Amino acid sequence: MATTEAELLELLDAIDAQILAAAAGGAGSMMSYKKGEISVSKGEHISNLQKLRESYVRQLARLPAEETTVYDDPDE
Repeated sequence: MATTEAELLELLDAIDAQILAAAAGGAGSMMSYKKGEISVSKGEHISNLQKLRESYVRQLARLPAEETTVYDDPDE
């Protein structure tokens, strides 16, 4: 499970690439995906990727924000 911002952003990039590849494929490209006993249509595959992406976006939003303070010295 990803725990850092960098890891989550990397996973999001990978999922985005998979969604684009699946969506950009022609009509014959991955009409269905089968692994073992499980068969998934192209639309279901993209939907599953989108749900996974949303999950990672929520995890990213829950990470603690990094606060930066800048002090401007009026005497300089």
